[in-house]
Amino acid sequence: MLTLRAAKGADYYERAEFARDDYYAERGQVRGTWEGRGAEALALTDGPGDGALGALLEGRDPMTGEDLPGRRTRRGGNVAFDLTFAAPKGVSVLAAVGDEAVREAILSAYAEGVRAALDYLERRACFVRRGHNGVRVLRGEGFVGAMYLHEMARSGDPHLHAHLVIANRVRGEDGRWTAPDMRPVFAEAKTAGFIAEAVARARLSETVGLEWEETTNGSIDLVAVPASVREHFSSRHAEIVELAHARGYTGAAAIEAIQRETRDRKRVVSRERATAEWRARAAEHGFGDPEIARTIGAAPSRSPAAYIEGLRECRRRMESPAGLTQRASSFTRREVIQELADAHPEGIGARALERLADDFLAARCVPLAPAGAAPGRGYQEARYTTPDMLDVETRLIDTACAPPIHPRLASPLHVERAIAARPTLGDDQAAAVRHLCSGQPRTRLIEARAGSGKTFALEAVREAYESSGVAVVGTAWQAQAAEVLQRDAGIASETTALILERAARGQEAVPGGAVVVCDEASTMPTRALERLVQVVASHGGRLILVGDRAQLPPVDAGGGFAALCDRLGAAELTENRRQRTELQRAVAARLAEGRAGDAISLLAEHGRLQAFADGANARRALIRSWAQTSLADPANAMILAHDRREVRLLNEMARAELDRAGRLSDRRLVAAGREWAIGDRLLCRRNHYRLDVRNGTRGVVTGLDERERALTLWTDDGREVALPAGYLRHAEHGYAMTGHVSQGTTVDRTYLLATPERGGKEWAYVAGSRQRIDLEVYAIHTDPETLGVALECAWTRTQAKGLAVDLAAAGSRGIEGRKPKSDLTRFPSGGSRAEISNQRERPEPDLRPSESAWSYPRQGSLGRGLSRDL
Repeated sequence: MLTLRAAKGADYYERAEFARDDYYAERGQVRGTWEGRGAEALALTDGPGDGALGALLEGRDPMTGEDLPGRRTRRGGNVAFDLTFAAPKGVSVLAAVGDEAVREAILSAYAEGVRAALDYLERRACFVRRGHNGVRVLRGEGFVGAMYLHEMARSGDPHLHAHLVIANRVRGEDGRWTAPDMRPVFAEAKTAGFIAEAVARARLSETVGLEWEETTNGSIDLVAVPASVREHFSSRHAEIVELAHARGYTGAAAIEAIQRETRDRKRVVSRERATAEWRARAAEHGFGDPEIARTIGAAPSRSPAAYIEGLRECRRRMESPAGLTQRASSFTRREVIQELADAHPEGIGARALERLADDFLAARCVPLAPAGAAPGRGYQEARYTTPDMLDVETRLIDTACAPPIHPRLASPLHVERAIAARPTLGDDQAAAVRHLCSGQPRTRLIEARAGSGKTFALEAVREAYESSGVAVVGTAWQAQAAEVLQRDAGIASETTALILERAARGQEAVPGGAVVVCDEASTMPTRALERLVQVVASHGGRLILVGDRAQLPPVDAGGGFAALCDRLGAAELTENRRQRTELQRAVAARLAEGRAGDAISLLAEHGRLQAFADGANARRALIRSWAQTSLADPANAMILAHDRREVRLLNEMARAELDRAGRLSDRRLVAAGREWAIGDRLLCRRNHYRLDVRNGTRGVVTGLDERERALTLWTDDGREVALPAGYLRHAEHGYAMTGHVSQGTTVDRTYLLATPERGGKEWAYVAGSRQRIDLEVYAIHTDPETLGVALECAWTRTQAKGLAVDLAAAGSRGIEGRKPKSDLTRFPSGGSRAEISNQRERPEPDLRPSESAWSYPRQGSLGRGLSRDL
């Protein structure tokens, strides 16, 4: 794993405490080594002596002490970047408890991995900027810095990690030493970490014959080291995580602040004493000498044929709907490298890994947008997609934009009657009803901001169509949204999954010629939306898509709703009919428009934003306010937080306040680890159609059955349902919830626990638009004085997703190109959908492994010797 942080001063790296590993009191300092092509350019050899690294970080030649050409002195700026590579815990343990040969092999392998990662960053991410505002980007010659290998955490646990400290100075093509453009470095850092791990595993597989787990996301550890041993030697990490959770921090910057704050002075102990202690503790937990002996040379060999088949399976997985395009419609070279690194648990050389990635991109993928610096967007990596993803998107657009063969429209007379029957309809609502009931395209769209009265307008749409003899059915990706559509607009509704399931079985999915109203369409994944469009088209119907592109996007690849709005146009509901005060309307409007700074200022000016350095204090203040204003009516209040852990804590605190106030009965039922009482608020978290509850159904507990371990729930929409013991493991207390769960919910008051390290523009909009009367924000930040700036930065960061076809069209005209309004199937090469489909006809990549790619003996010379010795 690789983490990257900026360093403001050189002093820390010149302290003996940094240069000395924890147990080297008797053997002196850990010798660092000069690294990088920049070190070669400066003729730096061996390792940095006293003051040498500090001189470099201050912009001077470590050999001569002279200023580097182009050096400028800046106060308060970064002098270096610390790239910290941490080995998996099992490897750290083996290095600590194995003999000297094992230890030296592991240290050498991880140093080799770090150098491979640095080489990758120098080739892919070493740039400098020139000209006014840095508009010219030149390639840098390479980074210069020093690497230090440390083997112990400050807690005394084994923790192998390397500090690669690179100077904030790079020589450009023009000979000047200036700060590097760190945007591509940060973009490539995760991939560099994958490469370091893959190269280290390859070397250890070759020399020691270690066996590795099959896992994902770069976290691959030794099979032989039990999980209990890894956990036992992770006390420092557990301490930091526990403190971070207690304070409400989750981001890397906050974790780093806790690390610095809780950092003890390094322990000074002898190597022999530390090793003896580690070996004794490891043996107590099942990893003693016999287990260590069996670790060496334990890896099974893999034949070339098996290796090639494994690569083919990896390639099939990457280009499948569950692969690189599952979560987004496009991807970068980096993600391909990461997937391939995971497919090599035994390790692989860096160049071989990149060759496989380039072969896959050339043979199986479609290039979309080129790499480069985009104004206002930062560094943009080249993006690709799969032919399958492009086919899905093109079918979606072609079918949705085509006119129906036999359109069945609502008569103008019935449309006007439906509007006249609702005198409180606003002008924007009436215009939307007319738009949705007319026109030739198969698909009609409406963009409705939160609280703009969409269901009232859809009720009129239903009446107009049904009065004209056209059937109307409803659907939504989430069951709760379908339930609301049915209840509030009178449209018989079900989830999209049920419709698609019937269609897959060859059954009638929707009535022939019907109008299908799809609510919350902006949250529907592209692949599901395309299938729904095809189903409606095959039944000769019309599809009405209702959504809000400003809300949270789907987890899987999305953007279909926004793309269709751009092409077909959409009616818009903009009048705020939910918020009842000018302040709340102004806050919601500014969040919807992406003006987070203005919304934050308004909240602060009116005492609706409080800053806390500690999460525990923020939670207490939030619950105190909730108890003062909403204890008597918790159904009309909502507590929002970023993740389920915070939600659980806030639920416990809110429930305790209700209990102290005597609003919960004395009768209690414990089921699935939760206590329930009559009067409790309950949130259902799974669809169960037989029980008539949906994921998101909320209500109050009205009865308990201790013998059956079941309860009775009175839902907020006025139904009594019985929840058996088996369902209660899918139920939670319903006082607090996440932003995703809250979508589609309206309450009087919202109490928001926020942190600048989580969320984004869409999350802030959803969280800040649920309330009718009041919104209170309790924000956690390590520095409350800078909270406003940090929160604005987070709340303007978009999470929106787009189609690959739009990225391709923009790439053909430059990164700043606009989305197409008409030409639906053109791509950068000028090719058509058919030409893009021919991507499948490209020759398959050469999967014959090079020697460095797979032919590592599972038991090298060191492994054979160690096996005999142990």
